[in-house]
Amino acid sequence: MIEVLIAVLILGIGLLGAAAIQVLSLQNVGNSDYRTQATLLTNEMAELARVEGNVAGLDTARTDTCPNNGSLVSWCAVLTRQLPDAEYAIDWTVANRTLDVTLWWTEREMYSPAGGEEGAPPAGEITSTYTYQVRIM
Repeated sequence: MIEVLIAVLILGIGLLGAAAIQVLSLQNVGNSDYRTQATLLTNEMAELARVEGNVAGLDTARTDTCPNNGSLVSWCAVLTRQLPDAEYAIDWTVANRTLDVTLWWTEREMYSPAGGEEGAPPAGEITSTYTYQVRIM
């Protein structure tokens, strides 16, 4: 009888481990979707700037100043739909004609430490950043 109880205990621990791996796997699939969307959105912004030809108006674009008109309107709408709570910054460097598009967003992480600092994400969340740099000729 003791052998059966020990076998059930070992089986239960194994099943809990398998369930934890499944949860972690699903979480990483969601995070990889956010990273894919960030890559697509930064590439789209770089191409939008290249097509517009006038990137001088984009050099101070930030999330809190998402425009109500112009070429950034639809891009901002897609950003807020695809990456919830994401922020962006676009920086134009005239000297070497480079455009930096930076996105940062919150991801869920299983083993992240508690955020004790002000402005830090809460436990279980981290802030991810993606920067795409393109030279516009």
